Amino acid sequence: MIELIAQLKNDHQHGSKDMARRLLKGCRDWCSNHPVNPRNFLDFLNQVDAARPSMVIFQNITRRLRGVISDDADNGGDTIIKEINRLLKEMELSDQRIFERTKVFCQKHNIGSVLTHSRSSTVEYVLRQLGQSDTLSSVICTESRPLNEGVTLANALSAFLDTTIIVDTLADRVMNQCDCVFLGADAIDSRGNIVNKIGSRLLALSAQDHGIPVICLAEAMKIHPEKRVAALPEEFHCAAELGHTLNADISVTNQYFEVIEHRLISKIISDQQLINL
Repeated sequence: MIELIAQLKNDHQHGSKDMARRLLKGCRDWCSNHPVNPRNFLDFLNQVDAARPSMVIFQNITRRLRGVISDDADNGGDTIIKEINRLLKEMELSDQRIFERTKVFCQKHNIGSVLTHSRSSTVEYVLRQLGQSDTLSSVICTESRPLNEGVTLANALSAFLDTTIIVDTLADRVMNQCDCVFLGADAIDSRGNIVNKIGSRLLALSAQDHGIPVICLAEAMKIHPEKRVAALPEEFHCAAELGHTLNADISVTNQYFEVIEHRLISKIISDQQLINL
């Protein structure tokens, strides 16, 4: 279980939903092969909450798992495994529902080209399906520095869509070449504010200036049941990720996420009809 927490803390390439799937599958494997001590498992869930506090999906997952923990040592692990399987099935179905609703949106508004930032597994799935169904023709992906996960996304989509990769700062210059901006989300609150990869807000501001809609694709599991997303802890990571050799007296800010206010989001397409903007 210690390895699962380490993987969660150190994974800076995958979107939160992909990370959640990996965590759940690893947890399921562990529970299948070890006796589950309820107190130790609760401690593990607390560590999950602390590992990536800005990613609300983990808090919603741990809340669900806490609800099924049993003091019965004989079937406690089985109960947890059943709930993990339910969570994984819900994630699978959520992607399909979001794709179906996004396809209707694209057809209704004649969306043929999309610009996207970072690498959301939900956005990746939807774009792939839209390309295979001939709903979309092209996608523009930002590099998404510092770790360039947008390059990985571009490579994954190039078999299904005409794909262009751009440096992040070119987004405003090419905004008029797309019909829509697609963003994922690491967190959503009840007002429709979202948290996403740093750079998303500048993209949304540029889209607003160009009259381009900004659509957030995210499942209901990303919605925080209580807090405003602005109150979530910020994540900062090491300077080495920037890839520069710097003098010792130079300070570096490598912030991962930021808030995009609901006024900059045209629509949130989710697997459940929970948010209307």
